[in-house]
Amino acid sequence: MNKFYLRNYATGCFLFLLIIPFLVQAQQELVETYRQKARVNSRNTDSLLHYGNKLMRLDDATSATEGSFMKANAYRQLRLPDSALYYYQKAEQTMPMNDSGLNGRIYLGLSKSYSATGKPNNAIRYSTLQEEIARKNSDKRLLTSALFTKGKSLIDVGDYEAGIKSLVETARLEQDLMPNQLPTTYYMIGSAYRHMNRPEMVTRWFHKALKAARENPNPVFMHSALHNLSSQHEKEKQLDSSKFYAKQLLELPHQDPARKVAGYMLMLRIAIADGNLAESEKYLEMAKSLPLPDGLRGIKLGLLLHEQKILRMKGDYGKAEKILDSITSNEIDRESRVMNYPGLLEKAELYKEQEKFKEAYLAFTEYTTIKDSLIENNDLALIQRSADQFDLENKEKAVVEALEKNESSQKTIIILILVGLGIIVTLFIVYRRYRKSKSHADGLEQQNAEITASFQKLKDQVAQNKKPEVPLSILINSKQVIRLDQLEYVKSEGHYLDYFVIDEQLPITERSALKDRLTELETSGFLQVHRSFVINIDKVKSIQSGLVVMETGSQIPLSRTYKQRLREERHPLFA
Repeated sequence: MNKFYLRNYATGCFLFLLIIPFLVQAQQELVETYRQKARVNSRNTDSLLHYGNKLMRLDDATSATEGSFMKANAYRQLRLPDSALYYYQKAEQTMPMNDSGLNGRIYLGLSKSYSATGKPNNAIRYSTLQEEIARKNSDKRLLTSALFTKGKSLIDVGDYEAGIKSLVETARLEQDLMPNQLPTTYYMIGSAYRHMNRPEMVTRWFHKALKAARENPNPVFMHSALHNLSSQHEKEKQLDSSKFYAKQLLELPHQDPARKVAGYMLMLRIAIADGNLAESEKYLEMAKSLPLPDGLRGIKLGLLLHEQKILRMKGDYGKAEKILDSITSNEIDRESRVMNYPGLLEKAELYKEQEKFKEAYLAFTEYTTIKDSLIENNDLALIQRSADQFDLENKEKAVVEALEKNESSQKTIIILILVGLGIIVTLFIVYRRYRKSKSHADGLEQQNAEITASFQKLKDQVAQNKKPEVPLSILINSKQVIRLDQLEYVKSEGHYLDYFVIDEQLPITERSALKDRLTELETSGFLQVHRSFVINIDKVKSIQSGLVVMETGSQIPLSRTYKQRLREERHPLFA
């Protein structure tokens, strides 16, 4: 029995080994059949999904890779980038390392899917891997696709110069391989220069895009090229040129409603920029009259934003604000609110025009918050599209300048108020000092009047007591006689005395001390007002705080000591 079983087992193994090559060959033929049918129906998403599922069921890594790749292509055609990305990632996990052609196509799908889902850094990574394979295999078509996706993604992350370099190489390859793609590539180069603020280069590349579109007739490319060129001239305030290309765009045949609306919106923007209210309202009504399919959020948002601009032109800020509230309110779903975030910038502009700077600041802050969150989530594609469609960069600058100017004005007003208060306080202090000085001056004037009156009284008393005899005189230097009624004052200079006589230019000098002459002089109507000066009371004109002014104008110092002493003695001159 054992020998019988052993013989049957050996026979079975031998037969199995014989049929293995046939089974492998049959599976390879089946895989190739599925591949061929998928290639024949490459534009039929149902066929791609069907044969992709069949290949994924086969117990073979290459078949599983091919199946995932087919399903990913199907979802990409259905414009379901997240689903496409999932199956491209599955294909990458199972792909054979020795099949560079298949790997290059998988990297192509991954780079495009990452670009479509707003993940430009991942798109750059896989397009670079795709580029390496394409250069190694001298596959120009694969290289062209890799360079285009890489250039577009570099622009999305803000590396404009590197993006332009990659796209210029793409354009050189496309001239021979796929010239019908040139309009799109030229547009991407122009848009990069727009972000670099190089308008002359933008216009140059947009003209190249229009020329390429005319050489390879395609309604879609012609529409895009004319629209982009007209928009650029409108941004540069070259409205006649903008209108010229916009009219050509509207004259294109066989346009679907979405493209027709885009043309009307372009004419509407030009009319608004030109301040032509009638034209603006005309093209708004024409755009709103056309039926639009679901899902065209950008165009519908554009219509609402242009409608509120027309209302602002008419001065109806209330209705304009209601439209903006309808697309930016917290009551709408978050996804729509994020997509509509350019409306917050328009709201900031609306408030700025009404000089409601506080409300403008709040709206602009909300706008920047949503924009920053998009940057954090790496949703740069949405930011880029919104910036291009709604000219957000220039509007941001205008709002920021207005807010900064208002803030500067407020600071200036505060400074002027503080300066004004300072001036008021200073004037008050000066006024107080003036009042105090005036009061003091009035007191001095009154005091001077009293002194003058007392002095006059003294002079009258002296005049009454004068004897009519011949005026007294004084003998000096044992030989020279000076009449005392002609002597104005005496000044002591060390051991000498100077006698100042009226109508004499020079004093008469005597070697003598003042103390030796003082008694004689005082008994003759003279008064000592300083340790070095004795004055003739009859010759005094007025007395000031520190001076005695004589009739001749001579000013004799009046020391505080003698002044105080004379007051204490109640001398008539200081009564």
